[in-house]
Amino acid sequence: MSEYDFEDEEFEGGNGGEDRLPEPARKRLRELEKELKQLKKDREAEQKALNEFRLRDVLTERGIEDKRISRFLAADGIDLADKSAVDTWLNENGDLFGYQAQEPEVTEEQQAVQNDYQRMQRVESASRQSNGREDELRAKMEKFEDPKELAAFLRANGLS
Repeated sequence: MSEYDFEDEEFEGGNGGEDRLPEPARKRLRELEKELKQLKKDREAEQKALNEFRLRDVLTERGIEDKRISRFLAADGIDLADKSAVDTWLNENGDLFGYQAQEPEVTEEQQAVQNDYQRMQRVESASRQSNGREDELRAKMEKFEDPKELAAFLRANGLS
C-alpha cells in the first residue's frame, strides 16, 4: 500500500472534494470561480474591441469603407494584428469589395538599380546588333583605365 492511497478515497466524490471544504472556503471558491468567469468574459469583450479597432485602422489605411470585410476576415481566421496577413487576404479577395491593391512605392535606390539594369540591357542589345563592330569597341574599351573616360566613350558611341 502506497503512502498516497488515501487520495483515491478522499476524491471519489466527483466534485474535487469540495463538499469536504468548510462552508467559508466553499463560498470563497464559488466567488472566485464567478469572478474568473466574469474576467474571462471581460477579456473576450476587450479582445473583440481591440480587434475591431485594429481592423478599422488597417482598413482606413487602405481606403476601404466596407465594414463587411471584418466578417470575412474573421471567418477566414486572419489575425488582425498581422498586417501582412491582412494585406495578403486583401490582395486575394479585396476585389470583391472594390479594393485594388496599390503598387508599392519604388525607392530612389530601387529606381537607380532599375535604370542601371535597363542601361545594361541596352548595351547588351547594342553589342549584339553591332555586326562586327563589337570587337572594335571592346578593344577600345579595354584601353580605358579611368571610369569617367570610359563613360564618356560609351556616351559618345550611344551605348549608355
